[in-house]
Amino acid sequence: FRRMRESAYAEGLRQTDLAAQLLQRRLALVRAPARLIADNPAKIEGGRADGRPSPIDQLRELTEQARSEIILVSPYFVPGPEGVAVLRATRARNVRVRLLTNSLASSDAAAVHAGYSRYRHALLAMGVELYELKPIMRPSRRRRKVIFGSARASLHAKAYVFDRRQAVIGSLNLDPRSVYLNTEMALVIDSPVLAGEIADAFDELVDPEYSYRVELDAASPSGLKWSAHEDGRAVGFRLDPQASRWRRLAVTVLGWLPIEDQL
Repeated sequence: FRRMRESAYAEGLRQTDLAAQLLQRRLALVRAPARLIADNPAKIEGGRADGRPSPIDQLRELTEQARSEIILVSPYFVPGPEGVAVLRATRARNVRVRLLTNSLASSDAAAVHAGYSRYRHALLAMGVELYELKPIMRPSRRRRKVIFGSARASLHAKAYVFDRRQAVIGSLNLDPRSVYLNTEMALVIDSPVLAGEIADAFDELVDPEYSYRVELDAASPSGLKWSAHEDGRAVGFRLDPQASRWRRLAVTVLGWLPIEDQL
């Protein structure tokens, strides 16, 4: 226990804003109705659902009910044809859809990025706003605080906000593994205050100092362009930024393999 308490990980936790607020008894709490939704454990053996909604069922329902805006934060994002169809129907209702996931350089799973990459063009063509987290986080001169305590960054949180009134936080990524293979759980929170705070945090994370904005570009060899700010000036890329040629090649090769249902 003592070794764990004195570890670098524990020290990093002690340096966070959350730890400071807890220790100083100044953490602001918000009361809100919430419900926990979890997959049936029989799912991993191919068992049938028990009639209760699963986390992905709840996300689909909230998506279909959204009227103005959906915010998606998923480290591993592989929507598949079904997910693309849901988002296309959402955009057809003129609902704004904004997505943050890992860039190739910040992702720890090249195979997942390969699965995600094949859907970028379709998502952008339907009007989804797409952002990818940078691998190196530097404080923005225009922001009052640093989001991450470490310079090295990789997205891990899974959070979804609907019309800035409801939020879903849990273990569920928007990928086939979460939908079909893993047992996941999620907390569905009905609170404009908390949903608004998560949306504000999203707005900070997609600042061009922290994330790349991905857009279509017919003149680019990838058909895409990445834009961001570095040291206060605008920069642009036509291939996955800050990723080596070999990592890009690996993603291309992995994209040829029929493994999407395992991602």
